[in-house]
Amino acid sequence: MSVTYAICQRANPTKPLESKKFYPIVQSSGVMNVQDVCASISAHTTFTRGDLIGAVESFLDEIIDLLKQGKIVSLGSLGNFRTTISGIGSATKEEVTKEKIKRSNIVFWPGKMLRDMCNSLVYQSAKKADGAVVVPPEKAPANTPAE
Repeated sequence: MSVTYAICQRANPTKPLESKKFYPIVQSSGVMNVQDVCASISAHTTFTRGDLIGAVESFLDEIIDLLKQGKIVSLGSLGNFRTTISGIGSATKEEVTKEKIKRSNIVFWPGKMLRDMCNSLVYQSAKKADGAVVVPPEKAPANTPAE
């Protein structure tokens, strides 16, 4: 099993005057939603699809509730979820209030299992008969790193 990549040409946003460079980007092989994953697990275990969906949905609801409480949710070697906030800076600590908070975000920090998986990935080019697949920048994922 391998991860397929395509090629995307992009400018470096920190150096806009430099010429564009080519970057590899993952070419998705599809989307699996909770129901799909549960059906796949059910097909090769004794768990029913309905029981799995119920358990996973309850698990996801619980993670959301814990994050709302400000807890870090550890999924063992899979990784951790935590809530972060960003806001407007103040000259003094007394000026810092909840009104200065402008947004919150959820950060996922991968654990050893996912880091090991990433380190062992095998890549395959999405080449067609006429050469490499080049993805226009507007269709490439926004998180493709620039040098």
